[in-house]
Amino acid sequence: MNFKTVFFCCVMIVLFGIVVLPVSAATAISGIGPISGSPQVGSVLVAGSLVPSGATASYQWKESPTSGGTYTSIAGATTTSYTVVAGDASKFIEVVVTGTGSYTGAATSGAVGPVTEATPVVTSISPSSGPSTGGTTVTIHGSGFSNGAGASNVNYVMFGSIQATSNTFISDSEITATSPAASAGTVNIGVTTPAGTSASSSNSQFTYVASASIPTVTGLSPIIGPSSGGTTVTIYGSGFSNGAGASNVNYIKFGSIQATSNTFISDSEITATSPAASAGTVNVIVTTPAGTSSISSSDQFTYTGGASSLSVSSISPSNGPINGGTSVTIYGSGFSNGAGASNVNYVMFGGTQATSFRFISDSEIIAISPGGYGTVNIAVNTPVGISASSSGSQFTYSTVSSAPTLYTISPTSGPLNGGTSVAIYGSGFSNGAGASDVNYVMFGSTQATSVTFISDSEITAISPDEAAGTVSVAVTTPYGTTTSSSSSQFTYAAVISTAPTTSFLASPSSGPAPLTVQFTDTSTNSPTSWNWNFGDGSSSSIQNPSHTYQGAGTYTVSLTTNNNGGSSNNAFTQSITVFAQSTITPVMTTQTMPVSTQSGLDAVPVIGAFALCGLIVLARKNRN
Repeated sequence: MNFKTVFFCCVMIVLFGIVVLPVSAATAISGIGPISGSPQVGSVLVAGSLVPSGATASYQWKESPTSGGTYTSIAGATTTSYTVVAGDASKFIEVVVTGTGSYTGAATSGAVGPVTEATPVVTSISPSSGPSTGGTTVTIHGSGFSNGAGASNVNYVMFGSIQATSNTFISDSEITATSPAASAGTVNIGVTTPAGTSASSSNSQFTYVASASIPTVTGLSPIIGPSSGGTTVTIYGSGFSNGAGASNVNYIKFGSIQATSNTFISDSEITATSPAASAGTVNVIVTTPAGTSSISSSDQFTYTGGASSLSVSSISPSNGPINGGTSVTIYGSGFSNGAGASNVNYVMFGGTQATSFRFISDSEIIAISPGGYGTVNIAVNTPVGISASSSGSQFTYSTVSSAPTLYTISPTSGPLNGGTSVAIYGSGFSNGAGASDVNYVMFGSTQATSVTFISDSEITAISPDEAAGTVSVAVTTPYGTTTSSSSSQFTYAAVISTAPTTSFLASPSSGPAPLTVQFTDTSTNSPTSWNWNFGDGSSSSIQNPSHTYQGAGTYTVSLTTNNNGGSSNNAFTQSITVFAQSTITPVMTTQTMPVSTQSGLDAVPVIGAFALCGLIVLARKNRN
């Protein structure tokens, strides 16, 4: 090959540009599909698909008072979806997308709107029934009751086909309405606003019940009490409610005198406190809006003309163990209601109520002693009063001579270095005279640091030092030692007192998107919980997570750890670098322009071609 041939080849390369160019792809976003979802308060709007498909972009939702007006960004609305709020009412909404990663440019969706108020919804009502005469105040819970500016949006409330007497706005989720009069039966409560009417559901059903009937009294208990009044009398019968579960009673009279007070229990039961009255028998009469109960022998109450002869004359036996359980027969008078039934409210052993009691007659009852100590008075309480203390009503708790019993302990665990205050519950911890009978308390084979006496059934002990493991707590008195059981077990556990020092490894720490990174916790002092922040809005609480980064960028990853010694003082951080994956595309181009018109990247192959020609010429001359 001669010099002319070589030179000719170089010129041809320059003129026709037969070279391979590296080209970096940069694609512009050319559009976005329509927004899906209803433009209504409470609805979720979803941005349409990007064009081209698969493009990546950031999102910003905007709103405007008019369709063609100026749109302003909605704070925090930067994801692919947006939940419409009350403040958006009557506005138009659009979304703007801006290319990220290897995508450039921006696109704006078509606007949707105007936003309408949400159709009201009723989720519950209370009460769900009332009398057919109306007048029941019903609380209605749901949504869509406001106009988006904190004021009522309710036009009216319907009970079936009849409008509520009135309604009161509480909040967007609560109103009250007064039921109108209607026939007995079940109707739907519907709330109407400019946005529409709430749908009927099982949660919005209200039942009208027939008007209450005239009350009747079928029995009283007790049927006797002192003339000084104050007796709580239970009245049995019917017609005491308004048909909706609430009291319908106006007042109750004992003869011609109104009861001091009355309490509604149910449609068939109320209680009333007898007023003061002269000795004698009167009728107890109940009055409601429906009428007054008829007089009968079942409603008669007898005033005794003063305190009845309530007394305790003797008891048998007169002593028993301090842990209680003794069956004591109590003799006296005034234990019945005058009709052969018990008039006793309760029986007291000193300041403690008997475990139980049983009525035998007006002059005899049997009571089971509670735990106690020393000598106490047994007192019988009836509506008439409390029996007086006497030498015949004294009961003495005897000293226990058997081994103590341990029922349970609390807490059941503590640190190895001791110092835990443990409450021990059982019996037999006292000497029968209100003082401690405990010699010592053992935690396994080690004696408690100290013991504090509370009562015959409770002491506290401070745990000593001990090795890790479970031991039995035992109480010893002069009469023996408590038996080991599952309820007496105390566990010594090691306690971590130093907060963890946080660190971690990331592999790989850089690479093209999408990049999956494995994170490995290398913290010291045995952390028990982990809080990862991957820097892209994602997080994790597992010890060694992996995470995939989809977009290019530098992400700061942080980790904080905890154990029962506390939290790491500062988060440990590390950066992850993710770059966009470039595309190399071979392109064959034909150069027809003069060299002097080329610029930028297009000039590179021309200059390269000249350099190549020069090298070929020099090589040829050297050979020659």
